[in-house]
Parts: sequence; structure tokens; C-alpha cells
Amino acid sequence: MAKIKIAIIGAGREGSSLYYCFRMKPNVQIVGIADVTGQGLGTDDAIKDGVMVTQSIGDIVSIEGLDVIVETTKRP
Repeated sequence: MAKIKIAIIGAGREGSSLYYCFRMKPNVQIVGIADVTGQGLGTDDAIKDGVMVTQSIGDIVSIEGLDVIVETTKRP
């Protein structure tokens, strides 16, 4: 069974909490995190895990095979 490819928009408290929850799921692959600051609570661990961290939502939507985008910012 293929893993669900997820990207997270926002690396603050909510985005980072989701990152740590999703990374424990065997059927989920986190493929990107976007945050306007380029940093956040979980971005150092994401980089260590090989996850793309970017400031551009355009980078996220261009990920091939992306299944889900989770938006966690306060600016929809």
C-alpha cells in the first residue's frame, strides 16, 4: 500500500504538532513544510528527516504525487 503524501502549511505550534503526529504514522510520508518565515518549531527535525522546508507555497503545490495539504496558519 502506498503512503499518503502530506504537506503542511505553517510551522508554528499547530503545524509542528501535526508534523510530530504524522511522522509517527507508518502510512504517511510528510513531503514538505511551508512557512513564511522559513522556520518554526519542527523545521529543524523536518530537515534532519529529509523533508523539504520552504517559504513558498508554490514549492509545495508542485510536489509530484502530493495527496494532502494541511493548512495550519491563521491566514487562510
